Amino acid sequence: MTNKSLSAGLALVADDDPNAAQRGTPHSQRPPSSAYSDWKQHMEAFAEDGTIALRDAWKLSHLAFQLYAIRHDREWFLNLKARAQDAKPQEIP
Repeated sequence: MTNKSLSAGLALVADDDPNAAQRGTPHSQRPPSSAYSDWKQHMEAFAEDGTIALRDAWKLSHLAFQLYAIRHDREWFLNLKARAQDAKPQEIP
C-alpha cells in the first residue's frame, strides 16, 4: 500500500465529532476488550472491601479499562465508588 492510497483511505473515515480530539474522547464507545466485564466484576468485589481496597485494585488495573469506565460507563463507576464508601471492611482477626 502506498502512502497515497493510505492517506486516501484515511480520508474516508468520517469525523462525526470534530472536537473529540480536543476533549480526548474516542469515537468508539465499545469496551476495550471482552475482558472488560470480568474486570468490572473484580472491581465490584474489591468495592465490597471498602474504599482503600478498591483504590489499590484500581491503581493496579489496566488503564484502558479505567478510562473506558470513567468516560463511557460513568453510572457504573459512580455506583462502584458509592458502594465502596458504604462498605464495612472486614476486620482481620
